[in-house]
Amino acid sequence: MMASLSCVMSEDQFLCCICLEVFTDPVTTSCGHSFCKTCIDKHWDSSVQYRCPICKEHFRAKPQLKTNTFISEMISQFKRKSQQQSFENLVMQAVGPGDVRCDVCPKARAIKSCLACVASYCQSHLENHLTIPRLQRHQLVEPVENLKDRLCAQHGKTLELFCRDDSKFICLRCTLSDHKNHDTIPLKEEGEVVQANMKKLIKKRQTNIEEIQKSIETSRNCAAREIQNGVKICNVLMECVQRSLNELKQDIMEKCKYEEELATYWIQKLNAEILELTKRKSEMEDVWRSGDSFCFHQTFLSDNPAPVVQDWTEVTPSVPSYEGTVAKAVAKLREILDQEVKGVLKDDLRRVRQFAVEVTLDRDTAHPNLILSYDHKQVYNGDHYRPLPDNPERFMTYTCVAGKHKFSTGRLYFEVHVGEKTGWYMGMAKKSTERKRRFQLTPENGLWLISFKNAECVAHDHTNLILDLKSTPKKIGVFVDYEEGIVSFYNVHTAEMIYSFTSCYFTEDLLPLFNPGTNGANNFHPLVLTSVSAQ
Repeated sequence: MMASLSCVMSEDQFLCCICLEVFTDPVTTSCGHSFCKTCIDKHWDSSVQYRCPICKEHFRAKPQLKTNTFISEMISQFKRKSQQQSFENLVMQAVGPGDVRCDVCPKARAIKSCLACVASYCQSHLENHLTIPRLQRHQLVEPVENLKDRLCAQHGKTLELFCRDDSKFICLRCTLSDHKNHDTIPLKEEGEVVQANMKKLIKKRQTNIEEIQKSIETSRNCAAREIQNGVKICNVLMECVQRSLNELKQDIMEKCKYEEELATYWIQKLNAEILELTKRKSEMEDVWRSGDSFCFHQTFLSDNPAPVVQDWTEVTPSVPSYEGTVAKAVAKLREILDQEVKGVLKDDLRRVRQFAVEVTLDRDTAHPNLILSYDHKQVYNGDHYRPLPDNPERFMTYTCVAGKHKFSTGRLYFEVHVGEKTGWYMGMAKKSTERKRRFQLTPENGLWLISFKNAECVAHDHTNLILDLKSTPKKIGVFVDYEEGIVSFYNVHTAEMIYSFTSCYFTEDLLPLFNPGTNGANNFHPLVLTSVSAQ
């Protein structure tokens, strides 16, 4: 019962009205009011009359005081509870490893630091900052050691600003002196900006991951499709080879069979003649044994001449010749395979042609020697330097001109008619390609080009590669896959791939690039950008 009452009653209900402290040795007067025994005794000893300090009841004689056991027990419980809470608070506020100490009572652990006061406080000493309006405006942070490091060394004020120009923490007074007119921002705002930037960085990388995963999936699909096409093509070629092999075997076996049948026929005929001659030989031996030569001659020479047999001197056995059979079969197989390969090449060219784009020439990039057509579709070397503005885009060393539209994603394809020209360059270039000085025409410098000169076609890769072409191209097809890092060149008329730059790493916009070459024999014709016709 006592324990339950102590939970609902407060210590204020057990205060002596004389000393205003918790009862000590509580006693009760006859009027029912309670006081500390020492307090009521002193009160009556100093008074002329004996009156109750509360109800003012008058007593003729000094009353007999009775100990109030109920109040005594309740006070004991409150004291025990208070001691326990004090111990718990002490444990909670005890300083542990890594904790910040309260600047007022160093034995207690600080729970907050005040940047305005430059001090750290425990739970008890933080109370004023939570209740007093003037202190409530102070900025409280999680406990921080060495708060003095957060003071401006020059002005002794709190470092609450960040100077972006000098990348330095400053106080308000610094903005009036060394950092006047600098780009400054409150630390809280700067922190929010930094966190926002961090979120952007994370978001950007998450987006990059999604793009990479998407590219991986796309690459897998492309790889699976190419493998499927490759298997299909190889199966067709293998069928051609197997069919040619079967035909070769059949031709040889038929020739061998014919020779065997012919030999069998001659053997049968020879055996028949041998049988006929053997019979006559036996008859001749019988007559000869009689010793009558006249009869022998009359029988076998006059009346019964020898049977007619074939003259075998001109019939000689021969081994059949198979010379040239394999070579003929291989030539036939090559012809078949060439037709199949042409079909495959045409399918490949047809596939990339679906990414055809319209390309026009950018007059602002053309070298002063170059002449462009009105529709910006043709270019040739005028052999005359014209005084054109030397704008940043214009090529001033190589006689080049770039395409007007830039490309930074996806796939594209365009075709250029070169006709009978004996010299030219073409391909792709990064937008930032050097335009005012000479340099190596290589992928390292942002160029992916092929050229034709002196009847040789050259791929300008990391080293110049002379290409072995079956025929001189009249029209060049250029295909680019930005994400896959591919720049490929095709002979449009034969559908053969001339060269392919692979594993390219594109980091900026790409532009088509053209150089019609210097004028000479049959090289005065223009390079012509043509529309891609459906096939």
